[in-house]
Amino acid sequence: MAVALALTATSPVYSANWDVSLWGKPRAFTAHVEGLAEIVNAESQGEFQLTLHYGTLSTNRENLAGLSAGDFEAAEFCAAYNPDMNPTLTVMELPFLGMSTLDQELQVSRNLYQQVPWRVILPGRMFGF
Repeated sequence: MAVALALTATSPVYSANWDVSLWGKPRAFTAHVEGLAEIVNAESQGEFQLTLHYGTLSTNRENLAGLSAGDFEAAEFCAAYNPDMNPTLTVMELPFLGMSTLDQELQVSRNLYQQVPWRVILPGRMFGF
């Protein structure tokens, strides 16, 4: 995942802190978010921070609802916990899909993600891409 952040002398600088809801302890499942937080915090010179919270903002099954309600700005979630909120993503969790290698699963996942109408939900606003 590449992150680009550009600030110039003429650009307005906004201080921002995003609360990120995770659960459990730091582990392989959260490593990408931890790495992203380090990059964002460093590249913005502290002007934009991702503050990681492990189980203190929401339960693992309520992260999507918390995002929708604006309780925090970002969260990691498991598609199977909320199949009614993201039914297309749960297809990858079905057993016996017939994929025998990680490369096959990666290709199928990429194809799936290209088909899903993605939405970014912020309090009072929704963006699709």
